[in-house]
Amino acid sequence: IRNILLAAAGLAGAVFGLFQLYNSARRTRSGALQANTALEAERNERFVKAADLLSKEDATVRMAGVFAMKRLAEEDGAKYFDTVINVLSGFVRERTNRPDYESRPTSPPAGYPRTQEEEDRDKAGGWDRPSEPVKAAVSTLSLLCKDEYKRSGTATYVDLRGAQLPRLEAYKFFMQGWNFYFANLQVA
Repeated sequence: IRNILLAAAGLAGAVFGLFQLYNSARRTRSGALQANTALEAERNERFVKAADLLSKEDATVRMAGVFAMKRLAEEDGAKYFDTVINVLSGFVRERTNRPDYESRPTSPPAGYPRTQEEEDRDKAGGWDRPSEPVKAAVSTLSLLCKDEYKRSGTATYVDLRGAQLPRLEAYKFFMQGWNFYFANLQVA
């Protein structure tokens, strides 16, 4: 009887231990889920703020938005990488096709000697170089795509159809797999 009681006590202890182990694992999973949910909410909030910065009129603020997007793509590449590529591509297309785009053609003043800059502008159909925020976005796209290409060996699709990028110093950028259909790349 004594041995049976000892065995029953051991069995009860083992069942209690398994129950405690199960509860501990459940609490750990619940804590990890809450931490992941909080981290995801924080990243989503940062993404929305970065996208909002891209819509501002001040060029410096737009550049800050570009760099905030880059940080998000590098931080959690698999989660936000494609979204950041699409948002920055859309930013370049939208900003370069606006009627108030800083690089729109302007008529040159008459009556004074022409500089090399003015001659280059004429070769590009009167367009100036892309604005600084647009150049920052193209540069960021290039860096992200180059890093991804090194990791995976495949080119990332960047859609810059119809973008106005005359006189862009394209030799500085990694642009494998990019779509420039109907883009203005005169003297680029």
